[in-house]
Amino acid sequence: MRNKVAGATNRRMKALAEKLKQLSLKKVLSVQIWKQFGHWLFWHSSIKRNRVRKLIERLTLLDQGSLAEITGLRDAVFGKVCLGLKPAEWDRFLECVNIVRQPLGFEQIFICSIYPQILRRGFGVTSIPSDQLHRIDVEIGYLGHNEDYFFWVFETDGASRDDPAKTFVPEKHIRGDKYYLVYRLGVAGLVESGNLNPLQWMISCQTFFNNIMADLKRRNYQVTAALISDFELGRLSLLRRLALDKLKKR
Repeated sequence: MRNKVAGATNRRMKALAEKLKQLSLKKVLSVQIWKQFGHWLFWHSSIKRNRVRKLIERLTLLDQGSLAEITGLRDAVFGKVCLGLKPAEWDRFLECVNIVRQPLGFEQIFICSIYPQILRRGFGVTSIPSDQLHRIDVEIGYLGHNEDYFFWVFETDGASRDDPAKTFVPEKHIRGDKYYLVYRLGVAGLVESGNLNPLQWMISCQTFFNNIMADLKRRNYQVTAALISDFELGRLSLLRRLALDKLKKR
C-alpha cells in the first residue's frame, strides 16, 4: 500500500515538474518574441532608424570563425554610433568600417566606438587598405598652422589582444619629408570575455583611444619634417606646441 502511495506521489511530482518546465519554456519564448518585436519596432518606427538599419545590413559579414553574438554586438555598436552622426557622415563611416577584408568584429567595434571622438576632436580620418585579413588601418590627422599636416596611423587588429608594452611603443615611419607614428592596436580583449554589452564595449574602446591620445601628447606627437633646415625645424616645433595647446583646450 505504501509503495502504491509513494509511486502515485512520484508520478504527480514528475507531472508537476513537467508542467513547470513547459510554463518556463513558454515564458522564455514569450520574452524572446517580445524582445524581437521590440527590436523590429525600434528600427522600423522612424525614417532615420530605418535608414540606419539598411546601413547595418551593408556591413561586411564576419569571418566564419566568429561567434554569432559578436555580429549582434558589432551591429548594435555601429547602429548606436550612426544614430549620433549626421546622415551626411554615414557613407564615409561605413566605408571606413567595411575596409577590413575578413572582419572578426572586434576591429570594427573599436573603429565604430572611437569614430565620434575623432570627429569631435576636429581630426580627419582616412581608411588605408591592409594586406592583413582582420585589420583596419586608419590615418588620423589634422591641419595645423600654415596648413602643416600632423598625422599618425592606427593598425587595428581584431585577432590580437592589447599589449601595453607594444601599444605604447609606436613605430616611426617616414612619408615624403615627414615622420609619423604607427600604433599597432590589439583590440580583441578590451572587455572581459562573454560581455556583450554594447555600451561597455564603447566605453572601453574610447578609454583606450584616450590613453593613446595621452601618449601622443607626451611625445609631442613626434611628427616632424625629416629633411628640413634648422629654421624650418624650429618653426614646426613651435607649431606642434601650439597644436598641443589647442588640443588641450578641447
